[in-house]
Amino acid sequence: MRKPELVIIDLDGTLLRGDQTVGERTLEAIAQARDRGVMITFATGRMVSASRKYLRLLGIDLPMVALNGALVKGDREDESDVVYHAPVPEDSFRAMFDAIAQSRATVSVVKIDRTFGWNINPEISKKLSAWIVN
Repeated sequence: MRKPELVIIDLDGTLLRGDQTVGERTLEAIAQARDRGVMITFATGRMVSASRKYLRLLGIDLPMVALNGALVKGDREDESDVVYHAPVPEDSFRAMFDAIAQSRATVSVVKIDRTFGWNINPEISKKLSAWIVN
């Protein structure tokens, strides 16, 4: 069997335990894979900024898939390392924004690594805190 060249790992519920930490056995397995030349990166619904500490913990220098596939980006805090970005078209966003502004719906909109929210109560804010980091 051929060894994999690249392993892409989800964060929440896969790499991360319930307390948002990475288990020792998992760290060892990833280190062993890297020692064998396997490239490692992430694919997640999170923003890059909410994944950055895990990129650094594992020494990942490849771009990661973020925002459920809408963004492929490296660890830089600016936008100079964006590989792929598929934003909602501006006309669609404007139409949605008008509907959002008139509703009482809880909404979070992400642009690369910035988040804008409406009607975010403390309970929802707590649930979003791991996913959103401004």
